[in-house]
Amino acid sequence: MGVSGGAEQVRVFRQDDRDFQPGELLRPWGDHFATLADENRGAEDALRTYEASSSEVRSNSIYTWRDRAFAERTWPISGKTYLYELEVEECRVRHVGDVNCFTAIKAAIAAGEPFEDHVACYWSGGAQPGEDWTEPRIEVLVCEAKVIARFEL
Repeated sequence: MGVSGGAEQVRVFRQDDRDFQPGELLRPWGDHFATLADENRGAEDALRTYEASSSEVRSNSIYTWRDRAFAERTWPISGKTYLYELEVEECRVRHVGDVNCFTAIKAAIAAGEPFEDHVACYWSGGAQPGEDWTEPRIEVLVCEAKVIARFEL
């Protein structure tokens, strides 16, 4: 089933090197684990083993940003060629989480400290408290999205 006019729609944003066209329907293209830097794999493992469905959600979703201003501000440093505005049926949203939790998990693992509370925070959809971040970095994991607009650096 594609993105259609009958369901509640949300707008999200994605930085990517692939060239998609407005109107194109995107679906997950496979697990990204092998592309992660070594220092990110422990945090990713922690998120994937939280509960039975966690691995499926993390490995088979399109990763997008909720906030347009954040996506635009971080786009130049992402190294990606394009910024996409995407439309998603609300029922196609698989999870909404604060990437600051991922960063906190990574830091705790590196320091040999407990990280389970940060994992639980991510999966609860809560914002990661802490003085290191001035704003939440909210990612929206979706199983299907339609390209509305493409911007190029």
